[in-house]
Amino acid sequence: MKDLVDLVLCEPAPFLFGANGHFSVTDGSSVWIAVVTCEAMRATASPPSYAEQPRPLRRRVS
Repeated sequence: MKDLVDLVLCEPAPFLFGANGHFSVTDGSSVWIAVVTCEAMRATASPPSYAEQPRPLRRRVS
């Protein structure tokens, strides 16, 4: 078994593509793109509170 390696986030910044999250990590000699599926994010992330939900824009009618 190999020794554990310290990985560090690197450029490009984390981003969403489709429904999956992508982020770059490096051990100093190689760079990898790690993909987190939407199912994994839903299983581990807390749902946003109501205050964080976007509100629909309303137009004032005069």
